Amino acid sequence: PENLMAKPTLVWLAENGLVDSFDSRIGPYDEATTASTGGDIGANGDVMVDWDSQINGSIKAGDAIYEGSGVTVTGAKVPEAATQEFPVITPDGTPSGDLWVSSGSQSLGAGTYHFLNMFFENNTSLLLTGAPVTIYVSGWVSLGSNVIIGSHPGTKLRLITKSDGLPTESATFQAGDNLRFYGILYGKNTDVYLGAN
Repeated sequence: PENLMAKPTLVWLAENGLVDSFDSRIGPYDEATTASTGGDIGANGDVMVDWDSQINGSIKAGDAIYEGSGVTVTGAKVPEAATQEFPVITPDGTPSGDLWVSSGSQSLGAGTYHFLNMFFENNTSLLLTGAPVTIYVSGWVSLGSNVIIGSHPGTKLRLITKSDGLPTESATFQAGDNLRFYGILYGKNTDVYLGAN
């Protein structure tokens, strides 16, 4: 397809991805027994799902839906859907700097954090030592491969990317292969790129 990187507010899921949902009140996530079909994805721009990925839910795109071979979508596919308004969330105060993890893990206790950028290199993790944890990121979120963010249940973590700018000031959430993310990701005018697996 045309240059997707230049399009605003898109979601791009690389090959062998899996999106689903589960109710954390009934126990830990298990793909075979607790996963359900509420794993919807959507964007006000394009949605691109690479080959052999599975969406246990629906896809809704303000522009086009691109999908590779072997993609399974259990719900509806709705291209050129009406765009959705997302509330602006503005954090208090200013960022404290970057959260950069180059090896091992970073622990955060219960509370609210505000960073300029968030970088996790390959094979690193974010551990939560208390809950709830809310992280505001005003710039980039860049996660390498084999990164784990949060833990079960996903209700302990909220990651909110910049949402107080103009539509032309998109933020980016970019993750490498084999990401494990346990939490809520929210971002108005945020492009989301998820690596394989």
